[in-house]
Amino acid sequence: LNLRVKQATGLSIHKYLLKYRLSKAMDLFVYTNMSITEVAEKVGFKDSKAFSVAFKKRYSIAPSKVKKQTNFP
Repeated sequence: LNLRVKQATGLSIHKYLLKYRLSKAMDLFVYTNMSITEVAEKVGFKDSKAFSVAFKKRYSIAPSKVKKQTNFP
């Protein structure tokens, strides 16, 4: 299965799922008023610190700064 996913996406299953989960997290920050902890749990992270590290590594910006920039009412 991993080989098929890698052939189709260029990524391992783990990296593909992480990329997908962080993309969904970005959507939640932009379109909802959920907290960082809520978003982390919603996309499958049990630890908001691990989520923040992965998010910053992927997007080069901390989740807290994304929340401030979205100006969600």
